[in-house]
Amino acid sequence: MNKSRLTGGLILRPLILCIIVLPFITTSLALASDFDPKVPVAFRDRLYDVQFISETEAIIIGYPGKIFRSADGGETWERITIDTTEPLFSLHFINAKTGWIAGRSGLIFITGDGGKTWTKQDSGVSEHLFGIHFFNEKVGVAVGNFGVIVNTVDGGKTWSGQILQEMSSATIYAVQMLDENTGFLVGEYPIWEADLEEDVEASTLSSVFKTSDSGVTWERVEVPTESHLFDLEFVSALEGYAVGTKGLVLKTLDGGVTWEVFKAPTPFHLLSVEAHGDTVVAVGNAGTAVYKKGGEIKIPPTGAYSWIGSVSFNKKGRGILVGDHGLIMLSEDKGNTWTCLSPTCKGVDQQKTK
Repeated sequence: MNKSRLTGGLILRPLILCIIVLPFITTSLALASDFDPKVPVAFRDRLYDVQFISETEAIIIGYPGKIFRSADGGETWERITIDTTEPLFSLHFINAKTGWIAGRSGLIFITGDGGKTWTKQDSGVSEHLFGIHFFNEKVGVAVGNFGVIVNTVDGGKTWSGQILQEMSSATIYAVQMLDENTGFLVGEYPIWEADLEEDVEASTLSSVFKTSDSGVTWERVEVPTESHLFDLEFVSALEGYAVGTKGLVLKTLDGGVTWEVFKAPTPFHLLSVEAHGDTVVAVGNAGTAVYKKGGEIKIPPTGAYSWIGSVSFNKKGRGILVGDHGLIMLSEDKGNTWTCLSPTCKGVDQQKTK
């Protein structure tokens, strides 16, 4: 039986294979009384994605239908109204004004004013969309449950949907367009295809695929792992990273033709990766943040105890990470140390860790 269908079709990237830590009742009460108007998050908020859209402006999205916007580098946040209470999983801005959000049940929204207002677009699909990425104001791709891919060449005015058959029993989590034609996606390793279909050989499976025609068609990319991959980030047309289960990191230096496996020093799943300059930061379960600069790899303490869903940096190396229970943290040194802004960690006396 397809395991993903046992959940009614709802697969949340940070919740798959996660260790769920139940908070103490006393901690919950403390957080409720420590509400900070500068960071108006709630303990129940699940923050899935964050992006710096300029040197000072940043956007956070999550559940239930939450959008927060900062104009001062993440020091303070305002709640932005959007016409949904559904989970919002992925966002991508191509500049400081224009961006898109993907979410549950095929939701896609667009903004043209830096995230202050949002308008719904018709994706044409009802499956949950976990990743979205645009190369420019016209060409974009969104991906999600059961191999669903939707692509647009007119800025989302119209979307064309398809099922990537090799991933029809799995979930695609992230996508990135490197240029107008070329892009990569990653997701669950679709071992169920081999289990369900007698004519499917395991040697034909992969969790990485590439497009050369703006997302219309996709071809399998051979990678040296059978693990699930949750996110990818290309620094350039040649150098890219993908992260996944149990500290897995893949690296390519030839535009995705070949991939090298190296293990981060953590047993926890890595859910998001961000590369900036010569520094790579990956975040994941159990408050894990992996810091890699050149040959140096370490796990800086964050003080977070649940999953971290996303991390983003501006050009100067200022970073924001977000996660479960309304977690928001800042870094002033490219991810080497983190300071907590939200009551999530202030309530358990973990405001700053080094």
